[in-house]
Order: sequence, then C-alpha cells, then structure tokens
Amino acid sequence: MARQRKNLKINKDKIKKTSAVEATVDASQNLNIVRPLSPVVNYPNIGPKSGNGANVDFTKYYGKGYDDITNRVYYTAKSLLKNTDAFSEHTQRTYINSGFKTFAEYLEIYCYSIGKSLVQADITPALIENYLLHLQASELSFTTQKNKYTFLKSLLHRMKEKGYWTSIDSEKLNDDFFPSNPFPYSNRQKKGEKALTQHEKTQLVVALKQAIKPIYNKTEALSGMS
Repeated sequence: MARQRKNLKINKDKIKKTSAVEATVDASQNLNIVRPLSPVVNYPNIGPKSGNGANVDFTKYYGKGYDDITNRVYYTAKSLLKNTDAFSEHTQRTYINSGFKTFAEYLEIYCYSIGKSLVQADITPALIENYLLHLQASELSFTTQKNKYTFLKSLLHRMKEKGYWTSIDSEKLNDDFFPSNPFPYSNRQKKGEKALTQHEKTQLVVALKQAIKPIYNKTEALSGMS
C-alpha cells in the first residue's frame, strides 16, 4: 500500500506578520520614566511598495539629559501617525529628521552647560532664542537653518496640539514665544559659510556654555535678536 503524501501547502495566515500598536501615554505623567521599549516610529508608506517603509529610531536621543523632551516628541510622532490626512508621513518624518535632530544636538550642549537635565518646562522663549543663535553660528547654509527652525516650530505646535507639551498655554504660543521673522531675506541667501574646524567647534561650545549660564541663572537680561 502506497504511503500517503503529506500536505506541504503552507497556511499563509499562520506566518502572517501582525503589527503591534503601542498605545500613547497620558502627557500628565512624568515622561522621564515612560521610555518605550522600542523607541522606533515606522512610516509604512514611505519608500518602495514592497518594502517595510521608513523608520525613525529615537534611541540615539536617550541618555543625553533631555529624555522627558525626547519621550514627548516620540509620543507626538506616534500620535500624528493616526491621521496622515492632516500631515503626510513624509512631512511627519521631516519634523523629526530635520526639526528635532539638530535641536536635540543643541539640547545636549545646553544640558552640559547648565549641569542639569531638561524637561518640557525648559522649552522657553530664551531656549528658542539661544537655539537660533546656535544655528546662526553653525556651518549650515542660511536656507537650511531656516528650514530646520521652521520644522522644529511646526513640531512643537503639533506636540502642543496632541497634549504632550502641557507647560505652555496655547494662547502664549505665538510670536511672543517664537520670533516672528528670525531669518529675514532668506530668499536672497544662496550659500553657507565655510565649515568650522574642530578647534572652532570646541571654542563655540565653550562660548555657548559661558553665554547660557548667566541667562539660565537669570543674572543677565536677554538682548534682542539682530
């Protein structure tokens, strides 16, 4: 009697990948202690159709003194993905890769300068003004500086709308908080300055540290932007 041949057909449903939906958290919590296990935001519709989309990994932003702010940006990004009709995935990813990335680099310098960790309440007009000075002293072109600031501003507005920036009143989030025109005549700018050397970058960090401490300690008044 012939042996019955096994059915080798694979049930696709058994191997089908399922996506785990990570719930966002209540912004009233202390987000310093709500770090996600896998701080990666996936934008499934970016890239080739046969691919897995594009990821933004927040891991590199943790442990540098501004975890509370990083968590709030992360959960804002997760929340924005629920409605891609309002803001495309490409726009949302640009908020992070262009808006937050450079701001995070400045936050690390700021943390080092004042010797303490930063939380949402530390995002103030003074911090934004000093970040603009940081951009202006960088090797980035004028247009790139403007774009990075514009995307950060949009990100912070979205963070407020989604309830992850609770330390500022909505009615105060206007030109009194953000400078109305920090990059005048940006359409006339074409080329950036020559890149800074490593020695010049080190000098810049030292100068920023000396400039930030009196402002943070409120021993000197802020001067207007030129």
